[in-house]
Amino acid sequence: MDQKSIKPYISVVIPVYGCPDGLDELYKRLVKSIEPITTNFELILVNDASPDRSWEIIQKLALDDARVLGVNLSRNFGQHPAIFAGLRHSSGDWVVVMDCDLQDPPEEIQNLHAKALEGFEQVVAVRRSRQDSGLKKFFSKAFRRVLGYLSAVEINQGTTNFGI
Repeated sequence: MDQKSIKPYISVVIPVYGCPDGLDELYKRLVKSIEPITTNFELILVNDASPDRSWEIIQKLALDDARVLGVNLSRNFGQHPAIFAGLRHSSGDWVVVMDCDLQDPPEEIQNLHAKALEGFEQVVAVRRSRQDSGLKKFFSKAFRRVLGYLSAVEINQGTTNFGI
């Protein structure tokens, strides 16, 4: 039975834009971090029309490892539509969503998974510090405040996409 015919235990969905130099390291750290949980996983790398060689690298990773699935979007739709596209392709019992820039440490997947096994349906990471530009931090904070106001739900400013 080939690897693709077995339902994965964990799917990892990663929108990719503007980080071709980190994709090989991301892949290596993901494999090293997930294999202690299971060897039955899939990595779904969604190229959000990144204007660099990201798609080329994703294709090579997919050729080298059947657990890697590359999804190439026809144009830049943005992070959340790219995540949605990856979720549509995922088939794992558990799904991890994370960024490609390694600000979400793959090594934390084991902790997220352990917490989920305690009975939580969702486990979301909170980032203590961000390595983003001041402008990006400003817009992220503004977005969370507006979202919190509109939804009447308090949103922690350190909340990320990183979770299971």
